[in-house]
Amino acid sequence: MRRLLPLLALLVLLTTACRIETNIGAQINADGSGVISVEIGLDDEAADVMEQFGGGEDPFAENPLADYPEAEFREETRGGMNFRIWSAQVEDIEAVLQEQMVSGPDNFIEELSLDITPNRVEVVGRTSAGASMGDLEGIGDFMSAEELVESFVFNLRLTLPGKILEHNADAKDGNTLTWRIPITGETLDVRAVSDPTQSEGGGFPIWAIIVIAVVVVAGIGAIALLGRKRGRAAAPPPPPPPAPELPPA
Repeated sequence: MRRLLPLLALLVLLTTACRIETNIGAQINADGSGVISVEIGLDDEAADVMEQFGGGEDPFAENPLADYPEAEFREETRGGMNFRIWSAQVEDIEAVLQEQMVSGPDNFIEELSLDITPNRVEVVGRTSAGASMGDLEGIGDFMSAEELVESFVFNLRLTLPGKILEHNADAKDGNTLTWRIPITGETLDVRAVSDPTQSEGGGFPIWAIIVIAVVVVAGIGAIALLGRKRGRAAAPPPPPPPAPELPPA
């Protein structure tokens, strides 16, 4: 990410109205697999400045997934931002997160660990933009901390399986949590816990739904069987056969 940051500084210096957003994300499944992603978005003004002053160099070439063999690339526009997105489905999401997004001095995630059991998924980590933002030293001479925070947005976005039980995220949307990584160098602790056996909508646990369904089906079967027995018991006996006619004397 180091090659990206000086160019972003240039964008901010040229136009304080621009906005740059980076989202590092993971969708964690209950079996330990998942999807990892990196999104880098620019608003129209920032994109125009990059095109004019980028010098033909791709500032996104060193993001954590740019060279990952299984990563797929796409572009999309949302919220007035033009995003370039790299994502990859992986079998062991903790191992790939460690390899691609945690290890290395330039990454925003300093620590991240997952503890996955059948009814509990816990994420604990630490993030900071301090190491990478060293490339922006001196930018404070041109813009205030408030302007810097407004122009640069770095997010960690995690989707956990099932119902969120605990978290310290800045925002929650269903079972997706978002932490805004401090741009001015502070360290942010990350923690979240979910229960894969429950739904985020607040319904019954899956096991309870299954038990209730079995009980209902068994009850319907018992009622139907009892009804058939009662029907047979209430039916009148068949009339006796007519007496045979005797021949005349």
